[in-house]
Amino acid sequence: MKKSQIKKMFFGCLLLPLFLIFTVSVFAYEQPSHKILVLHSYHQGLDWSDNVSRGIQEIMSAHDEEVELFYEYLDTKRYTDSLYFSRIERFYRERLQQNQFDLIITVDDDALKFLLDNREEIYKNIPVVFCGINQQIDERDINDGMITGITERPDFKATIDIMEKLHPGSGLIYVVNDLYTTTAKINRMMLDALPENYRNKLRFIDNVSFDELAEEVARVNSPDLILMLTFNKDKNQEFISYKEESRLVAENAKVPVYSSWEFFLNRGIVGGKLIRGIDHGKEAALMGLRILHGEKTSEIPIKEDLQGLYMFDQNLLKKYNIDKSKLPAEARIINKPMDFYSLNKTTIVVVLLVLVVAFVIILVLSRSVQRRKKAEKLLLLKQEHLTLAFKQQRLMAEIVTYLNSTNDFTQVIDKVLNAITGSTHVGKVSLYSFSEDDKIGQIIGSMTSEKGEGIEEMDSSRTEAMQNIITRILKNETIVSPDLSELSEGERQFFENRGIRSVMLIPIKVVDKINGMAGFAFQEPHVWEKDEQRLLLTLVRVIANAWERNFQMNQFLSMEKQHAEAVRVMERTSRLASIGVITGGITHEINQPLNAIKITTDTVLRKMRREGTETGSYIVRKLEAISKGTERIDEIVSHMRNYWVNPVPDSDELQLVDLNTIVKNALDLLRRQIRNHGIVATQKLAAGELYLKGNKIQIEQVVINLVVNSIHALDEVEREKKEINVRTVKKEKQIELILEDNGAGIESSIGEQLFDPFYSTKKSKGGTGLGLAIVKTFVTKMNGDIRYENREGDGVRFVITFTKDTENESTGS
Repeated sequence: MKKSQIKKMFFGCLLLPLFLIFTVSVFAYEQPSHKILVLHSYHQGLDWSDNVSRGIQEIMSAHDEEVELFYEYLDTKRYTDSLYFSRIERFYRERLQQNQFDLIITVDDDALKFLLDNREEIYKNIPVVFCGINQQIDERDINDGMITGITERPDFKATIDIMEKLHPGSGLIYVVNDLYTTTAKINRMMLDALPENYRNKLRFIDNVSFDELAEEVARVNSPDLILMLTFNKDKNQEFISYKEESRLVAENAKVPVYSSWEFFLNRGIVGGKLIRGIDHGKEAALMGLRILHGEKTSEIPIKEDLQGLYMFDQNLLKKYNIDKSKLPAEARIINKPMDFYSLNKTTIVVVLLVLVVAFVIILVLSRSVQRRKKAEKLLLLKQEHLTLAFKQQRLMAEIVTYLNSTNDFTQVIDKVLNAITGSTHVGKVSLYSFSEDDKIGQIIGSMTSEKGEGIEEMDSSRTEAMQNIITRILKNETIVSPDLSELSEGERQFFENRGIRSVMLIPIKVVDKINGMAGFAFQEPHVWEKDEQRLLLTLVRVIANAWERNFQMNQFLSMEKQHAEAVRVMERTSRLASIGVITGGITHEINQPLNAIKITTDTVLRKMRREGTETGSYIVRKLEAISKGTERIDEIVSHMRNYWVNPVPDSDELQLVDLNTIVKNALDLLRRQIRNHGIVATQKLAAGELYLKGNKIQIEQVVINLVVNSIHALDEVEREKKEINVRTVKKEKQIELILEDNGAGIESSIGEQLFDPFYSTKKSKGGTGLGLAIVKTFVTKMNGDIRYENREGDGVRFVITFTKDTENESTGS
């Protein structure tokens, strides 16, 4: 660097304070601010979305205008169902009507479509600048003269040309591009529109799972190449980010990989003509500023020539021995080796400036050291206070940003706790939730700094010594102990055994209830300063607010889900009620001709017997078979009429019923259905009658529901022999009804949820989640008990226990 330049920089540093004072004076009066909404199609954290936001912020920060940026994310890469869009439309309608925006910047196709669909209702008369648009713009959608922007047109042809130029004699080009996301579909359309000589070289890796994608990429061998586009959803509708996609391809590729987007650079691609999200963000921001300055939106043409830059990775060029002289002259290369001065140029200049400034300061201060010593100490104290306040505010802003980035604070809790340990130097920080019996139930998150490496995590199952502390926490009391001396002997021993010598415990209050606590600990005695305590209390309140927001959101989603389920069940119940009415008429119509057949058959049989026809003759055997068949039909029809038509008595109207008879009737009703599903059903009933006080129809429905559940479970497995076994067991004071199958069994994590209303393992196949809930309700009404257990091997066993009616057992009445 020239001496004149260093001299200018030195005087610039000296004049900087004067310039800042002048600037503050000029802009002391509040300037009117513009509100700008940035509406993203995808989610925060996606490379493309974050790069566009960064470009917008750079332009806005570099201009004098007072602007207030509002960021919203539709998250359409991960959520695509219509119910989600209806909810998010309602959510943004309520939220966005609270702010009057001067400009809207939409990012990618889904955001623009969402805006156009709701323009008349929410965004009317607001100028719009779009960017990242892949699809062809319909002029009819933007004919109001208030919409302009930048289209995203990857130059696939240029990238393929440079691939073939850098790899003479290359073979096919394998394109990694999914079939499901909007960007991927448009990529395919653009590739299909290339000239035939380009299309003939392309082979697509698209309709595969992520595991299969890794395998397909690994199969590509030289001289073939890979062109990595956007593969965010696989054939199983699973989602991965661009970062994960690039890692998956780069780790498995054996040949050079190219792309058309800059966010893949430095992640395993050689390069290509790359579109940059930051360029789209900057261009959109510049267009927006022109509109805010008064230029008409209709006079700003849509920009279609932002097709990217040639960019390459030096490490990959070297790995594949690529001749850099073949690169375009304007190409940018990252990861270039640099000499010491170039690598440390800024550091060297800064160090020199610091040394010069320090030397000048020393010369000035040396003349008045004694006179200013007292003032200097005071300034140092104030500086420490301001530095601490600044760090605390920055920490608070960082944590609030994390917590506001999601509705589920547990997804970012590690980042939050890491920020706390990094800024406060606490040895260990942990968050715990309380169980229903007011004990430590679960560790929500825990983070240890270098100062707390010897601290052990608390075992939530062994916290008896902390019961008094938990009681105090539940009373909303904060516990601060610099050296554990304020605690009891047992409590002190509990913490010391885990390497803790100083602790601060803060209750976490959610919806007027203490739901958990936050613990901060050091390995050595530590004085908890007032400022430090205030900071930690404030941080815990912020976390509690996020916890409460998460709780309310879960409640809202649960209510929405239960409402939808209730409507569906109500419709099904209405249809079942109609079946009951129809069944009454059908059984009446069947009985009339059935009785006529029975009477006629029996009359002919009696006449033939009187006339001396042999009992074993062919005609007699057939007539007897007809008579028995009509009796069987009559039994089934009567049974159906009782099941569907007869009213169900109230729980107080329990009658004396025989469990064996009910089981036989229920299995008779289901006999054909069981046989049609290829299932062998066996019944092993206790000898004699098993009397109990209950409701015949309800017990029958219990048996039917359990058998139907077993049928559905057996349909899901492959078995050489599918079995359902029904048994009744007589005990001294109880009767047991046992149903077993050899299906897949029930996951242990489900537990008693199996009997909850609307809980179903067959929601995708039409299950209502009411079958076993009804079983549980009926059994409980009859003072019974139901439980289930997985059998050894395969299948599940349901055991229902009823109280035996001992008064009528001997008489059978």
